Amino acid sequence: MSNKTIILKPEEWTIQTSAEFPNEVMYLADALKVKVATTPSLNKVIKLVKGKPIFKNTKSAESDEAYELKIDGISTEIQITATTGNGIFNGIQTLLSMADNIQGSGPIVLNSVTIKDRPRFKYRGVMLDVARNFHPKETVLKLLDLMAMYKLNKFHFHLSDDEGWRLEIPDIPELAQVRRI
Repeated sequence: MSNKTIILKPEEWTIQTSAEFPNEVMYLADALKVKVATTPSLNKVIKLVKGKPIFKNTKSAESDEAYELKIDGISTEIQITATTGNGIFNGIQTLLSMADNIQGSGPIVLNSVTIKDRPRFKYRGVMLDVARNFHPKETVLKLLDLMAMYKLNKFHFHLSDDEGWRLEIPDIPELAQVRRI
């Protein structure tokens, strides 16, 4: 392996705690099976940092979901920088998608890289209609995991149908009546 590659063995790496992003720290620690440390380490550390990623040569609007992911093979450090938890979470999803052996038993190999990313659209969502087409809980949870992986941010969960009939038909007056509880 070159100095542009990181070998992430869970027992050798730590995630530095972050007062700003405690939920994101725990999520990443669980996903990578890496321990969380309260004291900063000099190397083999993953840091979640509150800061503003700077994008050059762009006219698009600022986004609270923007992030910067730096994987440095020389200093053996991974850093995700964002202003909000949403941005940190998006950076985590990018990091996890780059990991070649996330479900395996061996070490995870990551190439050195700097990624600056932000969503193009503010609303990125999925609708699931379980009122008309039932899905079990496991399917819904799998869909939520896939939404996170693809950085979708809105979930429209259509649970019930209480459709009103807006046309009055004289022979069937019940169709236009207001439903009673």
